[in-house]
Amino acid sequence: MSVLRTLKREIRKLISKKPKGLNETKARAILLYLEGMKINEIAKILQVHPSTVYRWVKEFEKEGEKCLFYKQRKGRNKKINEREIKVEELQGKTIWEAKAYIEEKFNVKISYVTAWRIARKRLKIPYIKPYKIDKKRPIDADNILRERLRGVIKKGVKVFFMDECGIRHDPSRVRRLGLYIVKADYPSVNVLACIPLFDGKPCFMLTYSNVDSRVFVEFLYLLRVGNSGNIVLIMLSFTSLLMFSLLLLGLTLLFLPPYSPDLNPIGLVWKDLKR
Repeated sequence: MSVLRTLKREIRKLISKKPKGLNETKARAILLYLEGMKINEIAKILQVHPSTVYRWVKEFEKEGEKCLFYKQRKGRNKKINEREIKVEELQGKTIWEAKAYIEEKFNVKISYVTAWRIARKRLKIPYIKPYKIDKKRPIDADNILRERLRGVIKKGVKVFFMDECGIRHDPSRVRRLGLYIVKADYPSVNVLACIPLFDGKPCFMLTYSNVDSRVFVEFLYLLRVGNSGNIVLIMLSFTSLLMFSLLLLGLTLLFLPPYSPDLNPIGLVWKDLKR
């Protein structure tokens, strides 16, 4: 009797304190059983099946108070440690090639979706087409631009990257269901953009006409109005006819290395803008 009384007291303490991992319904069922209540009555009170109460009682008789707590489930062991995969290892690979690389490295089999999730969601690698580099581009184009910027980046100097892009709304390039007739000619729009490297106010201009010297000078004027102080303009090419306008507006011109449009950060957004 003393042992039974001790068990009841211990179970009541567990129910009142509610420690982590305690199956409170199971503990109450065992307590009611020790107090002499029948299994069917316990099942009605706790709203569980009688077979469940019966199984709990058998577990308690074998394991004791240990069975009143939820068993810790280990779950499936992770065979792939995603933190060991670096961006450089998957750079330049297709999803199928990345899948084969991960399978070989960790000696596992994974699906295409898993490889895509690791590359796109976990490592944040953009999935884009390769950028074609002209064979005439200097090998050290990055260092050339870095050296040119080192001479102009000073306190109070605002450095801008400039580029121009033509965008045409052509619905005939979009696949549609059924026969869809469109007009042959759609207007195109040219976008002039300047974005600052550090400080400065970006400048954008849309025009439905060709970008001639008049449009270009107007855009430079908008850039000067929105930004005061010394301005350095970085672009790929420039006509000597507009050099006088640059001098009048107090703008300094800096060229990108030849055949290196990818060094202009504006070029990265033109593709999304066209979409």
